[in-house]
Amino acid sequence: MIAGLADDATMPLESFCELSHVLFSPQGNINAMGNDALVRVGRKRRVALTVQVFSGVCRAFRESDLIALIPEQSARDLADLSGLRVFRPPMQIDPALIIAILHRKHDNAALAKWVREQVFKLLKPIDVTGFAPADDGSVCGF
Repeated sequence: MIAGLADDATMPLESFCELSHVLFSPQGNINAMGNDALVRVGRKRRVALTVQVFSGVCRAFRESDLIALIPEQSARDLADLSGLRVFRPPMQIDPALIIAILHRKHDNAALAKWVREQVFKLLKPIDVTGFAPADDGSVCGF
């Protein structure tokens, strides 16, 4: 189905939908960002397996014929380490939203505040939403 496809090529939509997928979902949900993107183009995929930890996704597609939608940098690192092939998805996928939710009891703790500031500084270059930390730094979306 994808044997003749060049590395880094866009996987055909038909192939993408027909192949079985492994999905990272701590809650065991079979719907995720990839499903939402497919719905927008009138399609759906076949999720054969969900795993609760990200490393389980990597192991599942490395040891089976399953495919997975994973962050590009992770895919490239895994390809370098294990010889897996990387393809582009056939549909536009919205960027992931990363949020921090912290308990108020840590609002005034100097170390917790410093850690929050460092995390927010690290994530700022990849901020595509325009979200910013609240005045107290307690919640942030990137």
